[in-house]
Amino acid sequence: MAIERTSVSTAEETEVFVFPVSFAQARLWFLNQLQKGNPFYNVSTALRLTGSLNITALEQAFNEIVRRHKVLRTSFILVDGEPVQVITPDLTIPFSVIDLGNVEAEELTLQVQPLASEESQRVFNLTTAPLIRVTLLQVDENQYVLLLKLHHIIADGWSIGVLIRELSVLYQNIACCRDVTCKVSTTVIYYLYFWTRCTAYRANTLVE
Repeated sequence: MAIERTSVSTAEETEVFVFPVSFAQARLWFLNQLQKGNPFYNVSTALRLTGSLNITALEQAFNEIVRRHKVLRTSFILVDGEPVQVITPDLTIPFSVIDLGNVEAEELTLQVQPLASEESQRVFNLTTAPLIRVTLLQVDENQYVLLLKLHHIIADGWSIGVLIRELSVLYQNIACCRDVTCKVSTTVIYYLYFWTRCTAYRANTLVE
């Protein structure tokens, strides 16, 4: 079975690339259609950041990761009744900053936990990229909480670990005005290609 890639143009004449979904992605798509509004397949994490933070560099680092990894620019639509992956060539992710600097110290936990919980429960529209959300809670000049969430259809716990490690390197390079290509591992397998290879393998196994 051949895995085909096609390109299409939207009404805004933006070229996008369309790929078949994997068996696992098709399952997640189906479950999402059955239970719209259910955040069960959100993959979320919260990171405490301490020290002087260059927020602009952090935002640039996230968008550099999105530029590098097609899966973070992927959405899912129906074509001829079947779900497919749609990759947008260029995408900038929303980067929200919430200032908690005026909150009393004893009330911070009462503020941070509900915000983190609320964000983790917000659902994604799988037809609209990006399927990643980033929110930065600024506690004071040297204390931050980074809320990161992706839909499981494009990521898992392992993927978030890779993303965080790459973010750390890119942030340091950008904040220090170094080349953003420095020190970043090239061994990361794009989720898209992993899915596609698995789909092709399973299809060929069935044929054999």
